[in-house]
Amino acid sequence: MRKIVSGIVLIASIVLFAQDSFNLHSISSHPSGLENTFPSGVRSVWGGTDLDQDGREEIWATDYNGGGQIHAFEWYYGDTLVHVWSSDTTGANYRDATRIYNSTTRHVQTGDLDGDGLGEVIFFSGKYLNVDSLAGLYVYEWDGVTDNGYGLEPAWFRPLHKAYNQPLGPMVVEHFLVNDVDGDGHQEIIYGNNGSTNPSYPDSAMVDTTGGKHAFSEDRFVIASVSGDIGNAITPPVLVEEYVAAPRDADKDGVRENGLGGGSALGVAIGDTDGDGKKEIACFAWNNLNVFFIEATGENEYTVNIPPDSVKIKAVDGVTDSTIANPDKGSNYKHLSPTDDWTLAPTVADMDGDGKDEIYVAGFDNIAFVIGDLDGDALTISEGETVAIDSSTTFGASASNNAFGEPALFFGGSGGKADLIKFDLTGSNVLDPSSWTKTVYGTSDSTVLGFVPKIFAGSNIDNDKFGEVILGYQSVPDSVEIKAADGTTDSTIANPKKWFVRVAEWTGASSELAVKDLVLITPEDYKLSQNYPNPFNPTTTIEYSLPIASKISISIFNVMGQEVASIIQNQDKPAGTYQVTWNGMDKSGNQVASGTYFYSMRFGNFTKTKQMTFMK
Repeated sequence: MRKIVSGIVLIASIVLFAQDSFNLHSISSHPSGLENTFPSGVRSVWGGTDLDQDGREEIWATDYNGGGQIHAFEWYYGDTLVHVWSSDTTGANYRDATRIYNSTTRHVQTGDLDGDGLGEVIFFSGKYLNVDSLAGLYVYEWDGVTDNGYGLEPAWFRPLHKAYNQPLGPMVVEHFLVNDVDGDGHQEIIYGNNGSTNPSYPDSAMVDTTGGKHAFSEDRFVIASVSGDIGNAITPPVLVEEYVAAPRDADKDGVRENGLGGGSALGVAIGDTDGDGKKEIACFAWNNLNVFFIEATGENEYTVNIPPDSVKIKAVDGVTDSTIANPDKGSNYKHLSPTDDWTLAPTVADMDGDGKDEIYVAGFDNIAFVIGDLDGDALTISEGETVAIDSSTTFGASASNNAFGEPALFFGGSGGKADLIKFDLTGSNVLDPSSWTKTVYGTSDSTVLGFVPKIFAGSNIDNDKFGEVILGYQSVPDSVEIKAADGTTDSTIANPKKWFVRVAEWTGASSELAVKDLVLITPEDYKLSQNYPNPFNPTTTIEYSLPIASKISISIFNVMGQEVASIIQNQDKPAGTYQVTWNGMDKSGNQVASGTYFYSMRFGNFTKTKQMTFMK
C-alpha cells in the first residue's frame, strides 16, 4: 500500500443557516489551488463514536480520492475539532475501454468485528469486474494504546471477488451496517452487493467449488461475520457468510423469478419492526424502490418470506378441488415507487414510541416513505403498511430516538440542493401523511451548490446538551460565476463555500439564531519551516510550530529514504514554536556525507517534509 499523505486541507469558517434552531459549522473546505483534493466530495459520514477510548468523539468521512479513503476528525475542546487521521488510499481504480465505473468508497462504519475490544474503521472500496484485486473490504483497527492509532495501512483487507465459495465478479457496495443483528454477541456486516443481474455475467466466475449449489444473481444482500483475530497472523480473520438473499432469485436456483421483488442491492436498515424482540433487516433494491425484509430468528439463523406461486383449494370432502394462483404472492416485498427508483441510505426510528420501529427511506423520485407494521408479521408488507409522507425529499436518511430530546428524523437534501430536512411527528399516526410536519434548513443564500447524499444524526461531539447532525457534501464546484447585470458571466472566483463536511447543532426551541464558530485544527496548522542556514556546515536550525499539545517526531533521511538521524522521537510537546539543531551527525555519531537530505516532522499519521543540503 502507498504511504498516506494528508488528503485534505481544512480551514475554519463561520456558516449561517436561515432558520433559528440549528447552528452549522464548516469542517472542511478547499482554498484556491487545492480544488482537486476531494475530486467528488464526501459520499457519506459517520459519527457518535469514541473508537480510541480517549473521551473525544470522532467524525468519519469518506473520500473518493485515490480509489477511496477515510478521514477522521476528533473533538478537542469547546467548539474545536482536529483532523486526526486519514486512511491510506485504496488504489481500487479499475477502468476499461468500454465501461468506466468509479464507485470507490461510498460508506463508512465503525465496530468491533472480531470482539477483541479494539475498535475498527470499516469500509468497502469496489469496482466492477473481478480483475480489480484491490476491490473489497478494508478494516483499520485501533492499536489499543495510541491516541488515534489506527495505523497507516489496513489491519485486514478481504477481496470480495473471492471471499466466499461462489466468487463474485461485479462488486459495488453503496451502503452497509455493522450490527449484532442475530443477538449472538458478535457483530455482523450487513451489506448490499450491487453485482451482475444474472450468473452468466461474462466477467464472473460463478462456480461453487464446494457445495454443488447453483450459481445465482450477484445482486444480493449479504450478512457476514468475522472469525479469528483481525491483525493477528497466528489466528488470522476469516470472513464467514451467514446468510444471503438475492431479490432477483429468491430460492437461489439460478433462475431469475424476482421472488423478492428484483433489483440491484443498495441500502439496508435494521430494527425491530414488529416488536417481537427479533431484529429485521429492511433491504432496498434498485427496482421501483423495492423493499423486502430478512428476520434474524436465532444465532446465525435468518429467514425471508417466499410465498408459493399457487395455493390448493380443497373441496368439502377434503380432497383438492382446484389450484389457483396465490393471492398473497408478492406480499413479501413492496415496490414503493411507481417508476424505477433507488435510495442511498434508509434509516430506522420509533417515532411514535409504541415499541415498534419504523423504516424511513427516500428515493431519487423525491418521495419520502415510511414503512410500519400493522399485522405483527414483519416479513409481509400488507396494504396500508407503507405510505408516502412527502413528495419533494430525496437522498439519505438518518434518525435518532433520544439525541434530540425526542425521536427525530432527518433527510440529507432535496432535489440536488444543499439542504437538511427534518420531519416531526405532530400527529399520532406515523402512517398518516397529515401527521408529519416538514422543515427545510437551507443555506442562507443561493450560492451554496452541491448536495448532501448521506448524513448521521445523533452525535454530540462537543459534549454539551445538544444533539448534532453531520452532513457530507458532494459535487460542490470549485468556483462560482459572478453574473453581470445583463445576465452574462462577468467573472469567476474560487468558491468561498466549498464545504464537504458540516455539523448542524440542534438548540431546541429558539427565536434567535445563535451561530458559534467552530475552530478547526488541521495538518496545515502544523508548521515546519525551512532550515537555516541552508546549505549548512556544521549545524543548522529547524523551527516548527504546534497549534495544540501534540506527540511529534523529527527525523533526518537521505535520498534513499533511509533514516540517518532522529532529532525528536515521539515526544509530547505543548502548543508553541520550537527550534532544534542538527549537527550533521548520523545515529552512530559520524558526520554524514555532503549532499541532499530531508527532514520530516510526524504528528499522528501525518507527515511534513522539507529538503536541505549539507555541504563540507
